[in-house]
Amino acid sequence: MEANLEALECHFTWKLNPIKFRDELEDLITNRTSSWMGHIYNLLGFVYYQLNSMDEALRRFNQAKDAFCLLRNNAKGPWLVVNYGNLAWLYHKLGDEAEAQRYLSKIDALTSEHPPPEVYAEKAWNLMKYGKTQKLLAMYYFNKAIKMQPDKVEWQTSRVVNLVNISKDLREVISADLWEEIREAKERDPASMYLAAYDLIRRAKTGEDIKDEARKLARMIFDKPLTKYSGIEPLQSLFKDHLSIDDLIKVAEEALERYPDARFNKRCTANFYKTKIFHTDDNSPEVINRSISLHLEVIRLYPESSWKKQIYLASIYVKTNQQDKAKQKYEELLQKAADQDHEGKQMLYNYYALNLYFNQKEREKSTKCHMEAARIPHKSFYRDRSIKALEKIQNQNKHPMREEVTRFLAELPTLD
Repeated sequence: MEANLEALECHFTWKLNPIKFRDELEDLITNRTSSWMGHIYNLLGFVYYQLNSMDEALRRFNQAKDAFCLLRNNAKGPWLVVNYGNLAWLYHKLGDEAEAQRYLSKIDALTSEHPPPEVYAEKAWNLMKYGKTQKLLAMYYFNKAIKMQPDKVEWQTSRVVNLVNISKDLREVISADLWEEIREAKERDPASMYLAAYDLIRRAKTGEDIKDEARKLARMIFDKPLTKYSGIEPLQSLFKDHLSIDDLIKVAEEALERYPDARFNKRCTANFYKTKIFHTDDNSPEVINRSISLHLEVIRLYPESSWKKQIYLASIYVKTNQQDKAKQKYEELLQKAADQDHEGKQMLYNYYALNLYFNQKEREKSTKCHMEAARIPHKSFYRDRSIKALEKIQNQNKHPMREEVTRFLAELPTLD
């Protein structure tokens, strides 16, 4: 039994650690028309298994099975291989070997010697949610799936989205070749709002007047409750760089009136206000209060995944000259830092260091915070930013910590 289970292609053998995605996945299932709905339920079931919630895991795996059958309009097919593998593993973990064997037999009936393209596509979809290495591996599996079944538009769209995310992870400017891939993908998949937003960015960069189309796209996106697949990230970039973030805030607030319980809408709207406060200086007390109230609401709605939002809230207090509240919030976060992952700690130390330097004028304490961020052995934007700050100190002859920082940087290990 163990050998047969270990040979399966499913979440239990892919060595995933997706617990942190629970809130994201719960938000995604509000859009029940997504072509990836079965994949979402499968991953969500595995998350609940990792949280030792076996009944909920079984419920989500069964929802995945139903979603695949509904979207495919077919009760059986290779798209169920990963789901059946998950169910075989779960029943084995529950001690029901007969039911586990039943699902193993179902898999044998669906597959030949090699996995079908649907398995490669689902594996790619899961891998693209992780870091750069996993995203590169996702490209391999997307290419493999598409080569075997080139007519699946959603696979090609997700492959291009993954390419964009790799470019962002590497902090590279999107190349001309990738812009062309985005354009071609948008033509293949005109229903993708994500690709539509990126294509408008492409056209805006060439000098086209896309303002009317951008406003129309925003209203289409906000016409129903948002998910991460709605194209919010490129839409926000489009409005921030080529229109006005105020225009996007107006559309978002109107949508919140229609969908007052849509928590992801609130999360996105809070991001828009944060962008306005951080990038403009004409913020009224109403804007500041609305931003703070939204962040507090989002923190309440996402108790297990609101770490970044809490750091942003502290930064908003700083930006809006509420230094006592900022100090109190940072002290609260520093007490919780031990429970966060590497990047979460690095983000906190980096933001706190900037606040100490620019607002509290505590240069030595700021430097020590940058060192805390840098010594954590995890490559991230925040670690790189702290290292750059320390390198500047290293070049300042009169800085009181110059020699200590120089020794620290010399001993700092280089991360791949």
